[in-house]
Amino acid sequence: MSDLRTLETILEKFEETDGLFSHPLTLSKENRDVTCKYVASMLRLFPEEERERTVDSFSDRFGTNHQEMRELTDKTRSEENWIDYRLYTAFSLHCQEQLGLDNQEFFDKVAQQTFLDYSDRQIKLANILPGINWILAKMEKQFASWTNPDVVQINVERLKKGQTSFKIERVTTPQYRARMKEIVGEEVLTEILGRDCKQTETSFNTAFVELFRQPNLTVTTEESELHGERSVYVINPTKPYRSYLGNALEWVVDHLPLFGAHRLRKRNRELSEAEHDRKSTIRDMTDELTSKNAELYRKQQTIVKLLSQYSQAISVGERHGLRGEMMKKLETERNNVIGDVASRIYLTYKLVDDTGKDFLQKVCLPFGIIEDDLSDQSRIESQLYNVDLNQRDNEETTPLVELEDTDDDDFFSDFFSSTVYLDDAYRTMQEVKDDVKPQSLTTPDLHSFDPFRELYSVRSIREMIDKVNDRMQNMGNITLDKFHVSETIDDAVEEIKRRPDGSRINVTYDVTRFNAEFESNKVGIVHTMRDFLTNALDANSDNVSITCRRPAQEKELPYMNELNMREGEYPAAYICIEDDGDGIPQEQISVLHQYLCGKSDNKEGISTKTGGKERGLGTQNLRTILEIHNGSAFYEQRDDGITGTRVHVYLLKLSP
Repeated sequence: MSDLRTLETILEKFEETDGLFSHPLTLSKENRDVTCKYVASMLRLFPEEERERTVDSFSDRFGTNHQEMRELTDKTRSEENWIDYRLYTAFSLHCQEQLGLDNQEFFDKVAQQTFLDYSDRQIKLANILPGINWILAKMEKQFASWTNPDVVQINVERLKKGQTSFKIERVTTPQYRARMKEIVGEEVLTEILGRDCKQTETSFNTAFVELFRQPNLTVTTEESELHGERSVYVINPTKPYRSYLGNALEWVVDHLPLFGAHRLRKRNRELSEAEHDRKSTIRDMTDELTSKNAELYRKQQTIVKLLSQYSQAISVGERHGLRGEMMKKLETERNNVIGDVASRIYLTYKLVDDTGKDFLQKVCLPFGIIEDDLSDQSRIESQLYNVDLNQRDNEETTPLVELEDTDDDDFFSDFFSSTVYLDDAYRTMQEVKDDVKPQSLTTPDLHSFDPFRELYSVRSIREMIDKVNDRMQNMGNITLDKFHVSETIDDAVEEIKRRPDGSRINVTYDVTRFNAEFESNKVGIVHTMRDFLTNALDANSDNVSITCRRPAQEKELPYMNELNMREGEYPAAYICIEDDGDGIPQEQISVLHQYLCGKSDNKEGISTKTGGKERGLGTQNLRTILEIHNGSAFYEQRDDGITGTRVHVYLLKLSP
C-alpha cells in the first residue's frame, strides 16, 4: 500500500470518532502529550497564506472548534502549548496528505524545520553544550521536553565497547497504545507506531548530524520487543565533538597570565597549534576518505545494476536459442511417443475379439478416442494431440464419464468439447479398468494394456526444460535484496530438508541480540548457508547451531585480534556455525585459511570430500561472499568436549 493510500485509510478511522476533537484546547490541557513545536514545523511547510486555511480544513474535517484549533497551533506559542497525542497524530496525517508527500519526504522536511530552527531556546542551548556524549547521556530529560514520558519512555545506554556510541530505546507506553487502539484498531495502530518510530529516527539523524557537525554520523534501528515498533536506535558518532563552549574554555585557559612563563607558554601554544593542525589534517583526510567510500559504494551499486542488465542482454538471446532447440527436441519426442501409442492401440484393436474391442473402447474413451477412431491410426493420433499434458492449475477434476450403452453422438460431442487433461483421463481409465475383472476378457493380459503411460515421459521432458530455463534466467539476474540473516537460514534449512537424509539434521539459531540485515544478493548468502549445512550433514552431524552477534556490543569474540582493523572499528556482523559431526582435519584448516584469505588460489585440498568435479565449490562460494562483504572466516575443531567443526565468520559490511 502506498504512503498516501495508507494516510487515507488511517484518517478514515479518525473521522469515525464522535466528537473526540471538538474542543482541542480542553482535550490538550487534559492530555499534555506532545509539544506543539512539531505542529508549528509542519505548518511552516505550507506557504504563509495557506497555513490558516490548512488548520481550518482540519477543523472542518473533524468537527473541531476553529478558534481553539487556531490558538493551539499558534506559532508564537508553540514552545508553551502541548497537544493530545491522538489529536497530534491526526493533524500530522492531515498535513502530510495536504502536502502530498510520502512518509520519508514529510519526516525529513519536518525535522529540518524543527531541529535547524536556532531560534528555539532548547536547540540553541544544545548547540553550545559541552558535547555529544553529554547530550546523549541526558537524552531522557531532553526527550521529555518534546514528548510526555507518560506517552513515550526513553532509555539510554552507552554501548560496552564503543567510546562514543549509544543505544536509545523508545517505547510507547501500553496506556497510550490502548487509547489509540480504541479509535483505530490493531492494524492501523501498527501503522501509526511505525510512523512514529521512523519520524524519531529521522529526527535523530537530522539533530545529531547537523547540530554536532558530523556528516557521517549514523543512526541504525533495531526491532523493539513490542509488536509494531522498530524503536531501538544505535547512535554512532564518527569523531569527538568540540562545542563552542569547549573552544571558549580553551581560549580562557590559554590566556591566563603565567607569571614569567610567557615564553614557555608561547612555545606550548605553538606546539599545540601544530598538533591541532596535524589532527585537523588527519580528520579532514578521514572525512574525505569516508566521503569517497560513500561515493564508491554508490558507484558499486550502479555497476551491479548495469552488470545485471548487461548479463541479461547477453544471456537472453542464448537462452531463447537453447530453449528453442530443446523445444524442437521435445516436439520430435512427442510425435514419436504419440505415434507409438497410436500404433499400439490400433494393432491391439485389430487383433482382439469383440469382448476385447468393447474393453478397449471404454479404456480409450476418457482420452477422447471413440469407437470410430480405433480403426484408423491417424485419427487416434489426432485425438492424442488434443490431450493436454500439463498439470491442472486447480484440484477440480473432470467428472467421470458414465459408460452406459448409448449411441447418442451429441453426448460425446458435448463431453469432448472441453479440454482433456492427461491426469484426469488416466485416472478415469484406471477406474474403468478396476470395474472390469481380467477373467471376463477372452485375453486376460489385455487388462494390463497401458500405452498411455508413455505420455508422462513427454511431460517430464517439458518440466525439465522449464526448470533449466528458469535456472538460466536466474543466472542472469544480479540483484540487491534487503533481508535478515534469519531468513537465509530458514531458506537454507528448507533446501537441505529436501535431501533424502536431510530430515535427520536439527538446525537451531540465535538472533535475539542481533539479526543482521543485509542489502546484498540473497541467493548467494542462502547458498553459503546451505553449503555449511551440507558439510555438516556429510560429516554425519545431527545438530547445527548458528549464532549472530554485533561485535561492537560484545566484550570478547574469537579471532577478533586477527582482523586488520583500526582501533575503535568493528565488523558489521559476526556469525558462528558449529556442528557435532566428524570434525575437520587439523592439516586442512591451514589450507582453508590460506585460500579464504586470498593468499592462495590453489583449490586442491579445500574440500575433505572425495570424488566429483564439484567438490570444493562451497568453499569457493564462501570466498566470493567474503570478498564482496570484506569478510574473514576461521575454521577450528570444537574444544568443548564435543567432536565437530566450528566456523567463525566476520563481515565488515552487510552490502557490496
